[in-house]
Amino acid sequence: MDLRIVNTCNNNCLYCLEQELRTQDKYITTEVIETSLINNSESNLTFYGGNPLLHPDLKNIIIIAKENEFHNVWLLSNTDSLSKDYLEELIDAGLNNFWFYFYWFQESIHKLYSWGNLTVTNLCKNIKLISESNIYIKCIIHVHKWNIITLERDIEILHKKFNIMTFEFIDYMLVDRAKKYEKLVAYNIEDYSVNRNLLFEKIKELNINAKFVRFSENFFWNFQEYNT
Repeated sequence: MDLRIVNTCNNNCLYCLEQELRTQDKYITTEVIETSLINNSESNLTFYGGNPLLHPDLKNIIIIAKENEFHNVWLLSNTDSLSKDYLEELIDAGLNNFWFYFYWFQESIHKLYSWGNLTVTNLCKNIKLISESNIYIKCIIHVHKWNIITLERDIEILHKKFNIMTFEFIDYMLVDRAKKYEKLVAYNIEDYSVNRNLLFEKIKELNINAKFVRFSENFFWNFQEYNT
């Protein structure tokens, strides 16, 4: 079960489809959220937004979820507003999974892509906090013409430095924004075939879990085992 609990975020990422919701109430009330969780037969629950870490009653909401027998509780977040104490509180409440977004280690592209206040330094600090907490962690990367150049290097750093074992790659080619952000998002698979191949080979070398979403068939070429 996926449940939106906030309509607000500290970033304004280029790939985000939720910007039109920013004009609505920032937070879904705890009462409304609890109603959604009662008598639900599912055992997996993902809180998303916006940035769910910004919800002022998040700890209590997680407790309510566990009381309603959601065994696996996830957060999908850019990690902003996280701290060691806050993370420990959420884990004590029942949080046991965390998905985070990663853009690029280069600060200038990170800023261009996220349009927010979360720096690469702070993102890495937060990833380190999560990776040391013994909860399940997954990295989500929207692939575009800039970061595909160094993806094999970046996932190696994320894996070896932060022990990230699971990655989800999403092809970032939103047609409605292609013209406005053409410089950033448009890339030709053939032009970046070397980088694509390096990425797949690095995935094999590191023996990590990888999922690819929304990519065209020819992206996988001779790596069809990843075309799920």
